[in-house]
Amino acid sequence: RVYVASKDDAPKQHTVVKLDDSCLGPDGEKYCWYQCTVKGGREERDVCAVTVSKAAQTLGAGEIMLNCIDMDGQCNGYDLSLLNAVSGAVSIPVI
Repeated sequence: RVYVASKDDAPKQHTVVKLDDSCLGPDGEKYCWYQCTVKGGREERDVCAVTVSKAAQTLGAGEIMLNCIDMDGQCNGYDLSLLNAVSGAVSIPVI
């Protein structure tokens, strides 16, 4: 997640989501966009997960397997903001 104070603070090419009050950023940010990473999360890319998901669908993917490394191992369930953003942007199943 890349936290931002408002939707206008993120670059226009990224899909920004409003966070629940239980998931605010470290400085109380109410918005974020989901940055894609490679190499097990060690390298960041300036592309959001929604954009990658749309591109994968366009290229013929039959489904998207989605994971949020920020939520991994916390026993707090899935990142519903991310799941909703991606599933709302594509017509293929998101698992």
